[in-house]
Amino acid sequence: MKSFNKLILSVIGVCFSLGALAQTTVPQIISSSETWSPAGSPYIISQNILVKNGATVTVKPGTKIRGTGNFKIIMEEGAAFEAIGNKDSVIVIDTTKFEFMKKSVGYNFSTNSGSQFVYCSFTGMGVSGMQTIYLIETNMLVRNCRFFNTYYSINAQGTSQVNIEKSVFDWKKFDYGYAYYSSGANTTLNMDECIVSNSYGIIMASINTITGCYFYNWQGNLGVATKSTFKCNTFRKFRGSIINCINGNPAKSEVVIVSNTFDSADYHIDYYVMGTPYAKFVCKNNNFLQYNKNSVRIAGGSKPGYADTLVFTKNYWNTTSSAAIKTAIWDIKDDITIGGLVDFANFQTSMNTDCIEDESKEEFVGTEEANGIKSQQLVSLQVYPNPASQFIVLNNRSNQFKA
Repeated sequence: MKSFNKLILSVIGVCFSLGALAQTTVPQIISSSETWSPAGSPYIISQNILVKNGATVTVKPGTKIRGTGNFKIIMEEGAAFEAIGNKDSVIVIDTTKFEFMKKSVGYNFSTNSGSQFVYCSFTGMGVSGMQTIYLIETNMLVRNCRFFNTYYSINAQGTSQVNIEKSVFDWKKFDYGYAYYSSGANTTLNMDECIVSNSYGIIMASINTITGCYFYNWQGNLGVATKSTFKCNTFRKFRGSIINCINGNPAKSEVVIVSNTFDSADYHIDYYVMGTPYAKFVCKNNNFLQYNKNSVRIAGGSKPGYADTLVFTKNYWNTTSSAAIKTAIWDIKDDITIGGLVDFANFQTSMNTDCIEDESKEEFVGTEEANGIKSQQLVSLQVYPNPASQFIVLNNRSNQFKA
């Protein structure tokens, strides 16, 4: 019996020893392609890592990557990083930054290949200025991912296209960071069916298409530069401006805001232009629910007494009084130096329901646990009632938002 007990203890000891060895410390230089898998997890990032030209790091579903400090994985020219999990086996990435240098292998939208992050759960340090995914003239696909407590979740510079699909961004408190941050010309952002809550804001690209997203409890705003389309989004509980357009080149400006819901903000739309005429500005078929005086605020213009007409027709303002709607708007009628006149004619008497769906969406990432922080199971996003008259509810099992 004693011999049997010793055997059992020996087996247990071996198991613990094997468990302790089941991790991989990533070397400083990765010079050839390699695959990271759950069997080698967690992959420990204890220093800055350089992936050399021609090498590809492929990360399998269920793999864990863990940083021990402020370190990053750098993709050299010709290097790629492909992290593709699946719904049932998410890749967990803790305290690790990724930097794609100019001419790194980005995502190829024609061949659907190259560097990408799919079904990944990122946990950051919540430290100001830290970039989780940093792109220098590199295209990227981010799909079905979750970012928690990351400061610059995705930071794109120069000529790059970033597609963010069915992903979730959240912070411990409302002013921690940005879901997306961009600077430089020729950047493109396509964001579809995402949830961004407790954020400081998004600094957008030169060209933006934002559809079917839910933005909730922000300290900052969506900063828009040149060409942007917003369609079928819900914006709720902002402590500043929701859409903040600052345009130094009106001739190239194209801002289209269609079929969105705006609720509870200091300013719903801030539009400042340094000159006239406006090239294109359309804001129609939206729902403006709770708002303050001058919630739509136009500023700027180069010719006092001259104003372009800004299309704000067929919106719902939660009132049938033209006088009440006018109190929500600040334009040339309030200040003769402003180069914009808001046309809110043909306003609607009931809410626009074009974008409300009654189908469940099973595409949001959910993980059981990531480094001791239990992830919200952000799946089965439901929107109801349909049709709606006064409010809608978004239900994602673990959270319910009323707008």
